[in-house]
Amino acid sequence: SRRIAFFVVMKITCILASLAYTAGWRVRVTNYSSADCSGQAGQPIIEDNPYTLPEGYVVCGSAGIRYQNFQGIITPNWTACMSFSTTSFQYECISSAPCFARESTYVCRLLASDASPSAAYGDCFGNGAHGIAEKVLMSSLQAGDNVLSAENEVSRVIANQHAEVSMYTRMINIKHSAGSLDLTPDHVLQVDGKLAPARDVVVGSILDGGKVESLSYSTDAIINALTTSGRILVAGPEGFPVVATHAPEWLAPVMLSSAGLFLTRYSLSTTLSHIFPETVQTFYNQHLEAFFAGHHASLDSIVQSMPLAALIAVVAAFDVALASAFVAYKFGSAILVIAALAFAVRKTRKAQ
Repeated sequence: SRRIAFFVVMKITCILASLAYTAGWRVRVTNYSSADCSGQAGQPIIEDNPYTLPEGYVVCGSAGIRYQNFQGIITPNWTACMSFSTTSFQYECISSAPCFARESTYVCRLLASDASPSAAYGDCFGNGAHGIAEKVLMSSLQAGDNVLSAENEVSRVIANQHAEVSMYTRMINIKHSAGSLDLTPDHVLQVDGKLAPARDVVVGSILDGGKVESLSYSTDAIINALTTSGRILVAGPEGFPVVATHAPEWLAPVMLSSAGLFLTRYSLSTTLSHIFPETVQTFYNQHLEAFFAGHHASLDSIVQSMPLAALIAVVAAFDVALASAFVAYKFGSAILVIAALAFAVRKTRKAQ
């Protein structure tokens, strides 16, 4: 009986370890007309993680991608190419937590609400000594903080995602002519004058702040400050900043549209964050962090299947639900409302 109990405990441990390894990842599958994953590519398809193949499986996790066939071959990397005679398939790990690197991403936090953006920029990234702004790690931000979102623009932090959790994921380390930046491959920023995911950056690309000189990859803990403008000025430990957005690739078409930005700036959730910043940040840490992590796939499916106009309506309705959840939280009923939110997400998926 002890041997059986030990076996059961070990089995449960293995299952939990597997879930922890694969959580927050999906697999992007791209078909190529060549045998070496180069040249003309088909439309990428996003699959669940792990992704089962006829001859094995592909698993994504914090250590990279693992492809295992029936002979037990494992290839540690973040991409894997399976070749055939005239075609090939590339498998790529896609993080469902698009963010910045917690340990190396800095922002400019204003110390006075009426501070001049240009003077604040000088304090953080130049030789200014006005005492009105400070260069700080993004992880130190809280709801209600004012930060530079461009060289001459100030935005307010609605909430800082992942501030109280330790989640690790794949990062692209971008070194540009003015500094550096570490972020997830599907985080959106200005690339060659247009919004694009970080994985589209190549050596020679022009960011809003410098020309890309080199690229590398690493694994780091994540952080992501949501702002009223949808943008934030970010920098590495040394050098000058670039403008990036707070949006992941799958949500960028909605949240960075004119209607989406208007909703972000004037939504009920944003208003509550302005009035009760500390409580909103605590509410996000205690309840919404886990809710969004657990329902990312459902929300992603909704975004992918609806036209923009319908999505804006859904986001507006969801904003009302979030605001209601916060009000309930103030009176100790947040858990019930979060359950109602989860039920609403499931109903929306079934109605598609």
